[in-house]
Amino acid sequence: MIVTFRIDIGVMFGVLLSLLHSVFIITRPNCEELFREPNGDHWGHRSRLNPEHNLSAEEDVAVLHFSAPLYFTTFSYFEERILNLVNTRPLLRLVIIDASSISDMDLTAVDKIEVLSQKLAHRNITLIFINIEHPRFRRLVETTNLLTILGQEIEYKNIEVAITAYR
Repeated sequence: MIVTFRIDIGVMFGVLLSLLHSVFIITRPNCEELFREPNGDHWGHRSRLNPEHNLSAEEDVAVLHFSAPLYFTTFSYFEERILNLVNTRPLLRLVIIDASSISDMDLTAVDKIEVLSQKLAHRNITLIFINIEHPRFRRLVETTNLLTILGQEIEYKNIEVAITAYR
């Protein structure tokens, strides 16, 4: 931009493009499905597991790891990822959110989680949160009664235990 326009206009465009890029990155955080290693109980990101193993998703369970706070700015992407899974996996009955990297949440997200949970329930799919580790997120989950809203009776600390409880 600096080469094409005057320096002040070029710098202004550069700053504007940088801000737009930052907004894009912030509103589309890392949200990956976790996979189980064959013959084991270890779950992980596809990129971190042994690529020689035949990694596959279970037909009726999806485990998503979301790496950002749940705010109104990130929720639409969060919801989009879940609905894409639901639409591509007709036998899906349980969506587990690994919340170990969720540090915060706003009240808009709480309301939208409730609506999303109801949408999924109409399709006989249960939405649950596990590994609620960050203290601020834990406080918000407790004060908003998020687990009760989801119909989740207890907090699960392990993917395998959560799957067993819902099967």
